[in-house]
Amino acid sequence: MFIFYDFETSTREALGQILTYSFIAVTPKYDIVQECQGSIRPSRIELPDPEAILVCRLNVDTLMQEGQSEYDAAKKIHRYLGDLIDTYQDVTLVGFNSNQFDLVFLRNLFSRYGLNPYFFGKLKNLDILHFVQHIAFTHADSFPWQLYTNPEGNQFYQFKLETMAHAFDCLDQAQSHDAREDVLLTIRLTQKLEDIYSESLFNFSPIKEAGHLVKQKVRDFPKEGAAPQQFIYRYWLVLSGDAKQRLLVDLEAYEALPQKDEEACLTSLKYINFNKHYWVTEPLNEAEASYWTPTLSEISQNTVLSKLTLDRYFEKTKKKWDIDYQIHELGFKGIDRLFILAQELIKNPKIYNATFQTLWDSRRDPKDISLIQLYNRLYLKYHPEPNPEHIKRYLVPRYVTGKLYRDIKSFVPIHEQVKKMDDILQNPDASQEDKLLMQALKPYYQKAIAQYEL
Repeated sequence: MFIFYDFETSTREALGQILTYSFIAVTPKYDIVQECQGSIRPSRIELPDPEAILVCRLNVDTLMQEGQSEYDAAKKIHRYLGDLIDTYQDVTLVGFNSNQFDLVFLRNLFSRYGLNPYFFGKLKNLDILHFVQHIAFTHADSFPWQLYTNPEGNQFYQFKLETMAHAFDCLDQAQSHDAREDVLLTIRLTQKLEDIYSESLFNFSPIKEAGHLVKQKVRDFPKEGAAPQQFIYRYWLVLSGDAKQRLLVDLEAYEALPQKDEEACLTSLKYINFNKHYWVTEPLNEAEASYWTPTLSEISQNTVLSKLTLDRYFEKTKKKWDIDYQIHELGFKGIDRLFILAQELIKNPKIYNATFQTLWDSRRDPKDISLIQLYNRLYLKYHPEPNPEHIKRYLVPRYVTGKLYRDIKSFVPIHEQVKKMDDILQNPDASQEDKLLMQALKPYYQKAIAQYEL
């Protein structure tokens, strides 16, 4: 059973929330079996990015009036997926560029309320972007490669859903960015790819390992205006792993290191999760294997890499990001505890202070801190009378200083976001629809700025 899905979100950052969602379960012939659709109102601590609102064409007033709470939506979607898993056993989520985007938001949605996002290993994932790239690399001569030039003047071949849909005559206008329409578009594109190239998504696997020393076809992103190739090879050494994951050495990156100390060596590594990443590889030919022999010998004698296990790698590369960027840090036991805490808090908000104190006094390790952070955010979202200072303590680093952001370069402060809205509202060439969207969103920002002195 394949379940195609798509979200429209308040921001591209994992800190944000899903605003609209669509799940469509299909038969092997792509007949629709069952759907799950809906919208979610922004929470008290969520200020949707103007850019996201303009792309998704979502009116905040409509979301506030018609959308579910995030909590209710989480329960509804979790029950929908759970019922399908109980019925069909073998269930796979399918989206476009979903493993790097939608899947993160889905797991965050569930984990925030203590709902197991993995369904005990029964829910698999496939990404149509991987399927498209596989077909492009396998049928390079007949694939309709779409060249794109970015604002900096660099060119590369583009694989966006809208671009591929146009290339394969699945779309004759701009992509709507409506969640359900995008799901249907992804299904049409998948069917067209299967028909043209005699490739079946049901038989496609994004994982094909050809040994410990391998090469992989990847997209080419040349710099300084150079013409891109359809694909290039990356060369990898599998350093360690198990049935579900691998730790790899990028041989070219390692070879280019000016020095081979621990900090430098770690930059040459890549982690692969078989339930999320694309890992289709080929064996090296004799000449390639001969070329890399000295590098392999050096790696085998490298005291940093030769003894590096997955656990030690995770320990050495642990990030100090906000919990929403690495919600897996909560752990399975933490998810179960948070489920109980969420039920109790939403049912009886008056217990917050006593529960928080108990959690704080009993903390023992970082997972306990992650649990407290997520519990506090439930309080900020659902308590009928939250302490305004507590809300401000969250809003400032997220919307004013950007300290919660994983990549500060992508952060736009709240007052600059308001200026973006004003620019659109005052622009005589802006569409009436864009202005209506900003007219709805701007008061939402102004209220937060005034209420919490941002």
